Amino acid sequence: MTPPGDELLDLPLADPATPDLVCWLWAAIPNRDGRIHVATAAKALDVSESTIRRWLKAPGEWELTPASIARLKQRAILRGRGHYIWPALDQGSRDRAQAQLDVALASLTMQRGDPARIPPTWHTTGALTPHQVHLVRYPAAHVYAVAVTSSPKTLQRLQRLGAQFVTTRKVATKWEAWTVKHTALAKVTDRRCIVPAAMLPVGRTDTLLEVGGPIRLPSLPARR
Repeated sequence: MTPPGDELLDLPLADPATPDLVCWLWAAIPNRDGRIHVATAAKALDVSESTIRRWLKAPGEWELTPASIARLKQRAILRGRGHYIWPALDQGSRDRAQAQLDVALASLTMQRGDPARIPPTWHTTGALTPHQVHLVRYPAAHVYAVAVTSSPKTLQRLQRLGAQFVTTRKVATKWEAWTVKHTALAKVTDRRCIVPAAMLPVGRTDTLLEVGGPIRLPSLPARR
């Protein structure tokens, strides 16, 4: 039997639909192999241990108060020594990113080597129009992200989210943009993470922990 005050409970795994509570608990409260110390979490948030148990059972049903968020931010930044330690990116999102890279590389090969086979939809959906790949930093969330834009509207969306532009690479098509983006992210799998949706409502699976510094956007594969 677990002694009183020494209870450990499983933290929910993070994925694109993860409630903000889960992200904050991963970032702010040290865990032991994905299990959280109930008494420590309760004390940190100034709630009862039974409340922590309820939250972990149904994290999407509970909203953090401004005071709780402030305490979690403080603990998270102290725990990360100046950075937030968000939960690692889930395997499903990693698999989808790899699938997008595979599609991009195959499409880029067709675009370069067999333009006669290019589907008509590529012309109507904007796949063959110029794109930009950006390495951006979101200072409030302490993460970097790789984002793709193809119009002033999508660029303005990044600006509204508070993105600081570190590097921008201009490419000729969507497939070139996807190749650069997903190749860059694939090189930092150990830093990939998920941040709270309140901080980054879009693109939260394209982020990497700030610790370690910025990354370089790679060059496109050479023509064969």
